[in-house]
Amino acid sequence: MRLMVDSGAKGSKVNMNQMASLFGPTALDGKRMPLSLAGKSLPSFLPYDMNPRAGGYISTRFMTGIDPQSYFFLCIVGRDFEYGEDGLDVTKAPFLKSPKILDVVVDNCVRQLHDSQLQAAQDKLNNANISKHRKKVRKYLKKQRKLGTRRRCSAFTIFCEDQENCTGQHDAKASTINSDTGRSRRAQTLLNKWNELDQDSKLEYENRYRAVVPVRPDPVLSRYCGHSNVGVMSEVLDDFVESYYNQQYAKRDAHHKKYDRQTIETTVAIKARSAHVDPGEAVGAICAQ
Repeated sequence: MRLMVDSGAKGSKVNMNQMASLFGPTALDGKRMPLSLAGKSLPSFLPYDMNPRAGGYISTRFMTGIDPQSYFFLCIVGRDFEYGEDGLDVTKAPFLKSPKILDVVVDNCVRQLHDSQLQAAQDKLNNANISKHRKKVRKYLKKQRKLGTRRRCSAFTIFCEDQENCTGQHDAKASTINSDTGRSRRAQTLLNKWNELDQDSKLEYENRYRAVVPVRPDPVLSRYCGHSNVGVMSEVLDDFVESYYNQQYAKRDAHHKKYDRQTIETTVAIKARSAHVDPGEAVGAICAQ
């Protein structure tokens, strides 16, 4: 290796030292590795750790292998400088070739270079429809909480309950599992009876099912694009705002209430929209690294 370096055939003394001795310090924009809000450069380090390894110093060599933290620092350096004399060309690594072509376009969809859509969201700019759909979702969730049950229900289950009420209790033989089908004799009998029903009878059970269980509306995020519409939030965030207003903010004194409910919802919705990825962001390269 030293003969190759001294003759100028391949490599440099920097590469040789990194392979045989240690890599040394790494820098991002001429500085040490930045810290997160928790005071860590990586999640594996302690907050505000004074160890040189936590600041990006790599004390291992390529000949005996490097640890995952050092490899991640090398990925950051490779992304920053693209090509460097670190002995490890990260930009040509196989795990970067496929996802680095992914990009975010204006409609908040992740697309490849040939414009094939990977994740779509419809873009509708009518805020009145968004508010109406949110009320529909809230009404459904509130009704489900009052019921206090998550029992699976369908037209077939209602038919099975009617059959059991007519026939009464079944013997133990009807509960034995058939090894060929994986079903009990009772379940297979009910399934055969359901398949033998005409369409009018099935429609009657379907209407009974709709009367008991309302149609579940689609989530707001699946119907409207949150990047270009204010008020599009997940059910968890919407429920958080509602519980905060009803349980905490509404109980305050009159002189402590400066905002109404609509203002609070709009503020949280704007904050949620600002958390979206901006169009043009190379999410593929970031995800791969």
